[in-house]
Amino acid sequence: MKVFSKSGGSTPHEPPQQADSVHSNETPSNSSQGKKEVKTRRPPNSAFRQQRLKAWMPILTIRTVVPLYFAAGLVLSPIGGWFLYNSAKVKEIALDYSNCANEADETYADMPSKLVEHHFRSKEKVQSPQWKVEHNTTVQYMDSLVTVPDTTKCYLQFTIPEDMHPPVLLYYRLENFYQNHRFYLASFSANQLAGKAITATQATNSDCSRLAVNEHGKVIYPCGLIANSMFNDTILSPRVQFPAAGNLSHVSIVYPMSRRNIAWEHDKKLYSRTNYQPGEAVPPPHWARRWNYTVRMPDLTNDESFHVWMRTAGLPKFSKLAMRNDQETLKKGVYELEIWDEFNTTLYGGKKSILISTRTATGGRNPFMGIAYVIVGVICILLGGTFTILNALKTRKLGDDSQLSWNKARSKKVLNPPPADSRVLDSF
Repeated sequence: MKVFSKSGGSTPHEPPQQADSVHSNETPSNSSQGKKEVKTRRPPNSAFRQQRLKAWMPILTIRTVVPLYFAAGLVLSPIGGWFLYNSAKVKEIALDYSNCANEADETYADMPSKLVEHHFRSKEKVQSPQWKVEHNTTVQYMDSLVTVPDTTKCYLQFTIPEDMHPPVLLYYRLENFYQNHRFYLASFSANQLAGKAITATQATNSDCSRLAVNEHGKVIYPCGLIANSMFNDTILSPRVQFPAAGNLSHVSIVYPMSRRNIAWEHDKKLYSRTNYQPGEAVPPPHWARRWNYTVRMPDLTNDESFHVWMRTAGLPKFSKLAMRNDQETLKKGVYELEIWDEFNTTLYGGKKSILISTRTATGGRNPFMGIAYVIVGVICILLGGTFTILNALKTRKLGDDSQLSWNKARSKKVLNPPPADSRVLDSF
């Protein structure tokens, strides 16, 4: 028997559909006045809210995984070989002169072999690098107009067995020097470096608090531990001592190297000429021999060596660019390098070296990246080959539910039923 509605329709009676059903994206209608809208927490019926968006769910099979391993190996291995090839093209020589002031003689003598490191393609046998030292000399710094007595000069003489094409870069390398210490990293005043003449009180209350004023309460410029510990050895441009045969007319006595364009462009924008007047500030303790602020204030805006030092290194062994030559070739021959030795590494058990190097498309000499790429590529190829052999020896059907652990246990029970109880057999 049919149940008719009050409107006279012949539609069978059905339970009313809820307004907050997931099949409806609308709230209950407000057609009748005075009827309040029913609020619901049910999310609307959309693909995003009901999690019905289309998705790609790949099934990893032997036919999809093995080609990926082989493809990764065939791509990574050549890239690693290219890195290694470019790294091997870099020509460089490194000389450790940490103990030059104490161990070198006043005449040239061979340096210990453990202090020398060089990488050249030439197999020509050359003379071992030599060093000598001069004590109690007087030097004049042109940037500060200060004459400093009692200076130690270290001379390094070395042979370049083949031409080094530009750019030729000269670095200083420090070991066991932790620029990444958290107190050290924050010890500077950005306002002071930007040119503001901050007071002694402001410097003491800033990040420079560990080295902000001297014993007389006068503000230090630039304040902080980073600036105070700046590498202050002066390295002069190398000079040709004995030009190689046939190259006498192609080289000059001094191979000019510049301290320009050694810092990042971004770093140069962080520094401005200071508003301190001569005598209003004092130099950091380790700058006192070189600077007299009553004569001249340092111009940190154009001091790119200072910019390089202020960009702190992340590891205790690092190299920082000191000079460069982007135009001329460093011809093969014997060169002499003069260094004004001021930076004492023996105080903290460290080492210092000079490094003369060339550059390729991948940077300086660093075989690690190439070795890493080659190793990962070889591992991928080996894994691809291993999976291929295993699949050929023991193929497994895709989606075989008999390999599930619970199905394996059930099949074992069917094939090997437990023995019947002997007491039950005796009863028959």
